[in-house]
Amino acid sequence: MINFFTALIQLVVSLLSAKPLLTKSIKDTKNVSDALKKLLNDLSADRVYICHFHNGGKYYTGKSQQKFSITYEVVSEGITLGWQEKNVPCSLWAEALSQTIQDQFVYTDIEGIQDLSTVARLKAKGLKSIAWIPITGKSDLLMFVGVDWVKDPAPSISIKDLKPRLQSLKL
Repeated sequence: MINFFTALIQLVVSLLSAKPLLTKSIKDTKNVSDALKKLLNDLSADRVYICHFHNGGKYYTGKSQQKFSITYEVVSEGITLGWQEKNVPCSLWAEALSQTIQDQFVYTDIEGIQDLSTVARLKAKGLKSIAWIPITGKSDLLMFVGVDWVKDPAPSISIKDLKPRLQSLKL
């Protein structure tokens, strides 16, 4: 019985002395959200969001499911949240993601996108213009920052100018 109380006291002491992970996480989240709001305003955009890639499990064939989920989203006044998806199969956005990796998924008019499935998905969200900016690790795509224009088409935008600014986000 003494061992139980000793273990319980040690657990309480370790919990009380642990770093405040939730507080740090909330501060980090606020910093990212503030950075996305600044980007939203700087670009006169209507929606900015971050998509993180993750492994979504395995198919019956044993092949890994590659998916992404929206982890942050900010919108301008009067715009509804549009990218609330979780566990989205990358295969549904293969052409867009391929262009994103090459810093080329930037369209002031979504009608210029060749892949009709992508155009249909974007029209369903009410988009006029879009840009996806890749955030890479040492050798792979980790996530991307999406920027949408719903009310008016986008002005000219350079992914090469935005990429260094976004790469420094602590995500």
